[in-house]
Amino acid sequence: MTSSVPRLPVLGWRSLRLRRSQSYPASVLARGQPVFVSSGRAAIYHALRSLAVGPGDRILVPTYHCPTMVAPIARLGAEPLFYAIDRTAGADLGWLNEIDLRGVKAMIAVHFFGIPQALGRVQAFCRERGIALIEDCAHAFFGRCGATPVGASGDFVIASLPKFFPSTEGGCLFVTAQAGRGVSLMQPGMLAELRAVFDVLELGVQHGRLGVLGSALNAVLSVKRRLRRSRDGAASTRLQLDAGDPAAWLDEAALERSALRVSRLLVAYTHAERLIARRRANYERWRTALENVEGAQPLFPDLPEGAVPYVFPLKVQQADGVYQKLRARGVPVFRWDIAWPGVPRLEGDHGREWLTDVFQLGCHQELSESDVLGLAEIVRTALVRH
Repeated sequence: MTSSVPRLPVLGWRSLRLRRSQSYPASVLARGQPVFVSSGRAAIYHALRSLAVGPGDRILVPTYHCPTMVAPIARLGAEPLFYAIDRTAGADLGWLNEIDLRGVKAMIAVHFFGIPQALGRVQAFCRERGIALIEDCAHAFFGRCGATPVGASGDFVIASLPKFFPSTEGGCLFVTAQAGRGVSLMQPGMLAELRAVFDVLELGVQHGRLGVLGSALNAVLSVKRRLRRSRDGAASTRLQLDAGDPAAWLDEAALERSALRVSRLLVAYTHAERLIARRRANYERWRTALENVEGAQPLFPDLPEGAVPYVFPLKVQQADGVYQKLRARGVPVFRWDIAWPGVPRLEGDHGREWLTDVFQLGCHQELSESDVLGLAEIVRTALVRH
């Protein structure tokens, strides 16, 4: 069953609407017209570069992070300064008020898991100290905290497209006029655009989301797959990623180009109301299915009214063994067990523990009810038997 379950959204017949969306529900797009970049990490890179970040500068980063968040900082020669997060996944401002902030030029504040954070106090903290606030909406393209939509608080706002749309690449960057200089990007070539279209279609076909059309496309796509195998050859090996090496996490060529046209079109034509409703419904299915399960507990049992989740976060005891079992079964689960070197142990911090113990279980819009319930049964079994 799990072989047909996509880890991220893929193109399906019901993914899109025929007419371009004129307005979205609460989302980062309420901020205005974004700069479309090649990825979320590229968006962080360009935000930092707009601030002329370089050697000698420090950037506040949560202890709970993916190395892709830190790599742009290292690429520019700056230093990450890791800060504690509390049990709500928000910045621990009490801890931040006690540390030396000399040389800090920016702070990355994150809406983890798609649970929108109230950033008013963080925004005030940064303004009082002359620190630029980079609002990281990679997990929260849609959503609001109270009446405030995600993306409304930062001097810079970054977002990721593949986490919410059936795109294989792309990110967004919003820059306020006062925050820094503009961003200049190269346009991708036609070959790259065509390859991206085929990649999007191929994922939809592989996961059976395109019906009869998918069967017809499969013959065409088989030629592409043969060419890829021929190009890659039998010598291809799994890369061993060095967490502290920016080059391991950044595609240098992609940093300087804009998002592909197909990615921008998928944002424009995605059925946002369907996306929001299905993600919230799938989150609730995970919660109900894993309620009172032995060896784990949901990090956020009650989904806030304005949240549009990226994943369902589950805190797991004896996490290493369970994680390997789930990955072997093809369950769309992630965790951030590869952290940037030097992440400290801080008093009252939850982030460092979450790196290994919090599983991010997919709840995107292309998972059906039977998909989620089937995956939840695999998770329950793995927890009980471990």
